[in-house]
Amino acid sequence: MFTDANLCRMRSRNKNDVLRGETRQSSNYYSTGTLYSSHRAMDGDRSTCAHTMKLLNSWWRIDLLGVYDISSITFSYSGHPHVDMTDGRIHVGNSRKNNGTANPLVKNISNENYMSLHSFDSGVSGRYITITVPGTRFLILCEVNITGTNVGI
Repeated sequence: MFTDANLCRMRSRNKNDVLRGETRQSSNYYSTGTLYSSHRAMDGDRSTCAHTMKLLNSWWRIDLLGVYDISSITFSYSGHPHVDMTDGRIHVGNSRKNNGTANPLVKNISNENYMSLHSFDSGVSGRYITITVPGTRFLILCEVNITGTNVGI
């Protein structure tokens, strides 16, 4: 199941911040009149979250609309009570195959509290970044910040 693409455009704080792209996620959680769609993970507000339904192998993906050398990916959870990122994964590459999970696995995620910073020395580049959690559970991201340099491909 796919959700509608959400285009996220934000002002860059410096030339290495990658703060734009089209986001998608495996499903959209809906509660009390609020749709927790994928763009909420990149809206600049840590109090709003992208939130999937509790389904098998939930994922969130951004299309950076170009190929970038990725320096870091930071995401926060804002202390949300349903967050469980244990054994989560970050994939980066140039393919949307299998919702981006066919791209190289660049980082395993542990269940950090509130914020997670993942830095990359070199060799991590791509157009698509996919964050996944295994099993049947929610995927909740309250803010995602990706830094990198456009390689111009």
